[in-house]
Order: sequence, then structure tokens, then C-alpha cells
Amino acid sequence: MTRRMADRAFRTSQEDTAATAPHLGPINAFVAGISEPDPEGFVPRIAPHHGGTDARVLSVLRDPGPATQVGVGSGFLSIEDATIHPGRQALFHPDPAERERREAHQVAAYARVGQILSDGARS
Repeated sequence: MTRRMADRAFRTSQEDTAATAPHLGPINAFVAGISEPDPEGFVPRIAPHHGGTDARVLSVLRDPGPATQVGVGSGFLSIEDATIHPGRQALFHPDPAERERREAHQVAAYARVGQILSDGARS
């Protein structure tokens, strides 16, 4: 499911294990060491549902944006964030049925954005 970070129980489970998950502890410890509290220097933690040190692919993003900041968003870099953009990476899910479902979700999300913009132009 995409956008699970909007679900309090899922997000809490990620927060509770972010520092102790064996596959992410070293990465999130590094993130904590380089992150600064102000928005310009903020670096989001990696959500435990990702592969971490066991991942086959490393995706380096230039700027994940303010939605990853604590207090604004989840505080995590996650394909499950409650915004449109993380779903793009979710399209690489290994399960074909899940990829198809997520692709349909993305198409619907962009259609909603188009509708919102269209409605705003009429007012």
C-alpha cells in the first residue's frame, strides 16, 4: 500500500525501529550525525521498511523536500510517504501486481492534481 506513513500505527512502527533495525541502524546513525535541526540542513532518516544495508539498489536523491521533515511530514525518506512523489519509486516494487496497483494509484493521484488545478483556474 502506498502512503502508509499517513497511518499512525505504521508510522509509529517505523519510528520505534529506525535506530535499532540491524539493516538501518548504521545508516540512520550516520544521518543523525550529519543532520541539522534547521530546514536547510535537515536530512531525513531512512524508513525501516526499506532494505538499508541489505538493499540491492542505492537511490541517492538530491533534495527530498520539506514533506520529509519532522513536524511537516514523517521525518523519513520513504516510498510510503503521504505525498504524490514517493510513489514514483514504488513503481520499481519487485511484485508485478503491486507495481500495477501502485502505477494505477499514481495515475489517479496525478488526475486529482489536474482536477484541483483545473478547479482553481475556474474560481
